[in-house]
Amino acid sequence: MNEKEYLRKIRKSLILIEKRKREEIVREIESEIRERLESGEKFEDILKDLPRPNEIRAEYLEIYGPSKFIISLISAGIVILSVFTIPLLPFTEIVFSPSPILLLLLAILIVWIAANLGVKYALISSSLAGVVRIVVFYLTAMNITKPLEPGTDISVIIASVVLIILPLIKITKKE
Repeated sequence: MNEKEYLRKIRKSLILIEKRKREEIVREIESEIRERLESGEKFEDILKDLPRPNEIRAEYLEIYGPSKFIISLISAGIVILSVFTIPLLPFTEIVFSPSPILLLLLAILIVWIAANLGVKYALISSSLAGVVRIVVFYLTAMNITKPLEPGTDISVIIASVVLIILPLIKITKKE
């Protein structure tokens, strides 16, 4: 691996961080590499001392957190996906009949957020998903003329609560 490849990997690993901060971090690392190269060290030796891209990502995500754009994008995706997990909505029954599969995808997305962005953001996302599901379910249930199947409201509430508490499960990520 050469200097450009290493810096490209760093930049890619920091994609969740705001662009201005990401570029500042890359410039700082690049400056350190150049200073050491100018003092006569070989890049291979410098590389041994430099942190791996995933270590840098974890460190700077903890310091800066993900960008507002990433949080907004993930939140919008979670709201949209959580609405499509309600089997009562006419358009979800027609277009997306496998709502249990979408519910599973929503849970996987929340676990991914907890593992990659942190439990704080996963709790926000899961709470948003759970509340949206309950609100949409009850707004829809009030407008449906046909009676609901027994236990439908309980199963929606239970699934929503599970989504909300999902990030509290300790997630260990192997490097």
